[in-house]
Amino acid sequence: MLRSKRESRLRKKALFLQKKHLLATQNEELVSLFREYLPGYEPFFVSSTDEVRSKQFYHLVITSFLDFFPAVMKKIRKPEHLHITGSGTDKLREYEGELDLDGVRITNSAGVNAVTISEHVIAGILTFAKNFHHYRDQQSRKSWKRHWHTEVSGQRAAIIGVGNVGREVARRCSALDLQVTGCDVTVKTHPFVDAMRSISELPEVVSTSDYVVFCVPLSPATRGLVNRKLLKHFKKSAVLINVSRGEVVDEHALIHHLRENRLKGAVLDVFEEEPLPETHPFWELENVIITPHVAGTTQHYMQNMFRILRDMLD
Repeated sequence: MLRSKRESRLRKKALFLQKKHLLATQNEELVSLFREYLPGYEPFFVSSTDEVRSKQFYHLVITSFLDFFPAVMKKIRKPEHLHITGSGTDKLREYEGELDLDGVRITNSAGVNAVTISEHVIAGILTFAKNFHHYRDQQSRKSWKRHWHTEVSGQRAAIIGVGNVGREVARRCSALDLQVTGCDVTVKTHPFVDAMRSISELPEVVSTSDYVVFCVPLSPATRGLVNRKLLKHFKKSAVLINVSRGEVVDEHALIHHLRENRLKGAVLDVFEEEPLPETHPFWELENVIITPHVAGTTQHYMQNMFRILRDMLD
């Protein structure tokens, strides 16, 4: 049913930024999601700066950190609310001094992909425990070679950063009968976490863990958190899993430990430079599983994001 012009005027304006090829496939879904979750907003979908009228005012801007995001923000009037479709706002620091966001309510979609990232972590754990990466490589060579498997039941998993993602990882690790230790700046109890430790105890935590999962946000305190000094505390049989930010890990130090077989392996979804350059040493390491920053993808992403935003607005 079409809304009257008066009804349309009463609705707030929402600007939704998206890549052109994605917008072409998501448009129908996005319109439906606005009707269901944000009926008080009139949506405008754009995929370039040219599609936005100069000095136009929007109550709400919904976006990820697209290439044309800063140009759009400079072209329109300052909105009341800026919502980031991803789970973090750390990249906004790159625009300090470039964008005037004083007085703008800034929110993100924390938890939007916690479930799918946690499933990605479990896939990485089971891949190394059951040698699926070796079997896939052997299949391409038609090689029949058996590897001794590891039973994850009873092993130890350390979750560094027990936020939305970390708690979902803990839930699934617990279901596999792993002993779960959480490590965070705030020490408090969580369901499915057997023990909590302070981030200051990180060296001790990793020294007894079979799987070490990094789910921390990027901040000055976490940048380079995984350095040569910390890696020396890892067990040689341990697997490092990074689903946070690439800058959390000192890649040169990690490469050195992997080459020297001081770690069983690593599951890496994020990197300091993306796409990962073709000349990067990670490509050549058999004990590394590389995924192209896809741990957070899910068919439910947009629905989850709209539900989070609606709850914030309510």
